[in-house]
Amino acid sequence: MQSNRSAGDPLLLKNSDGFALGLFMLAVIGVFGLLAFEASAGRPLTRDPEGYYALVTDAFFSGQLHLKVEPRSELLALSDPYNGALNQPYRLIDLSLYHGKYYFYWGLTPVVLLFAPLRFVSGLFPSEALACAFFGAAATGCMGWLLLALRRRHFPESSAILTFFALICIASGSYLPALAMSNSVYGVPIAAAAFCQSLLWCFIARALHSRDSVLGWTVAAGIALGLAIAARPNYVLWSAVLVWPLVVLWRRNAGRRWSLVVAAAGPSALAISIMLGLNWLRFGRCLEFGMHYQLTGPLQPEVLFSWKNIISNFGVYGWNPPVFVRLFPFITTIATGPFGVLSALPVVFGIAGLFKLRLAPAAQVVTGTVGLAGIGGLLATCAFFGCGGRYQVDYLPGMVLAGAIGLLACGVRPAGFSRWVTGGLVAVLLLFSTTVATALLLQLWGANGERLLPLSRIFNRPVFWADEMLGRKYGPVSLVLTLPTNKTGEFEPIILTGDGVPGR
Repeated sequence: MQSNRSAGDPLLLKNSDGFALGLFMLAVIGVFGLLAFEASAGRPLTRDPEGYYALVTDAFFSGQLHLKVEPRSELLALSDPYNGALNQPYRLIDLSLYHGKYYFYWGLTPVVLLFAPLRFVSGLFPSEALACAFFGAAATGCMGWLLLALRRRHFPESSAILTFFALICIASGSYLPALAMSNSVYGVPIAAAAFCQSLLWCFIARALHSRDSVLGWTVAAGIALGLAIAARPNYVLWSAVLVWPLVVLWRRNAGRRWSLVVAAAGPSALAISIMLGLNWLRFGRCLEFGMHYQLTGPLQPEVLFSWKNIISNFGVYGWNPPVFVRLFPFITTIATGPFGVLSALPVVFGIAGLFKLRLAPAAQVVTGTVGLAGIGGLLATCAFFGCGGRYQVDYLPGMVLAGAIGLLACGVRPAGFSRWVTGGLVAVLLLFSTTVATALLLQLWGANGERLLPLSRIFNRPVFWADEMLGRKYGPVSLVLTLPTNKTGEFEPIILTGDGVPGR
């Protein structure tokens, strides 16, 4: 395989690659921006703090660690304020209650990177949908840059059309757009961690391809890792994969070995120390993040992560296949449930090719690290006690990006007719993965409201014509549902009807 060894910055995008990345980012920013604008009901920025991240930012600017929202007296008067059946009418869901004060237990990286700077400069607070869109678009841009940079450096003869499909596959298959569809706190730290991790991969690539700035890029990588862990502490569970690029840098830079170790580990150790210190100041224990004082429903267990959950959850996160249905968008899962990455996104099988191809050592280390981070994220997510669609973003970006790079590299390996066959297979895997991911995003976007009705009327017309020709009839359906009440006489209904397809 030929390599482009041009002088200067080996990962610098030039000409068509830079133009392609610019167009790609315009489209990405447009989509994420529209999703955030809609999810925030046309109010992406506000003067008053409204979401949880805005509340904690406002509290920090006031010089306090607890929120400026006082718990209701009825909540504090309960015999057990942490009992989900008792506290439901009075609580602020999922906040931590400690010594009569509300605390915020989610990662604080979004405050450092977005909420606090924006509040300091403009006095405005971003909505949580806008925060998800900001971090999601930035993460997608980092992954797009990394794919194009590695392609230009190591396999520039790969097809431009397949590269275009790979970019679209990364944008949809990462599932980051799903987080911007909801104006809630849950997606913000996930999107922020995904952005920091994608920055980490870019900095690792720069360090491995650099001669004069290795130490600087290593420091940047350490900072990105620390911010990722500060956003989502569970990232520490698969951060060990970063030992691989660090070992390679250690061998290449004999005179600066310990400087590289300090550069890589120091920022992460600092971020973790700050997290533990904040825990001690808030809850009196370094390892208490506030989840033991969380006000939530009655189903949360004491042990959140266990290896015993991996097998059962892997059946959901790993294999759970999407369902092909007759009506638009033709592919579905349950309303907010996860899909199996192996069945829905076969692009990830390109990860296997990374270890078979004779890529340059730097490219193999970068892409292998990305792939292992995705696999590690999948296993750690499976170890969590519950399944949720948003948790997929902890592993999908790494798996999809590494798989897409592997497929592009595979597409240039053979010669002659075999190259056409391989290229066709790569195109099929990329197109299938992109189509399924886009359809599932459309289903999620259209799950509430009538957003998909115009498209549904167009794409479902042939189906209705066929039903009319076959004599199929449609009629009304009625349902009477009686829900049980809890100890307070209230109820929290969680209802799923149909198969998640709009209009059915």
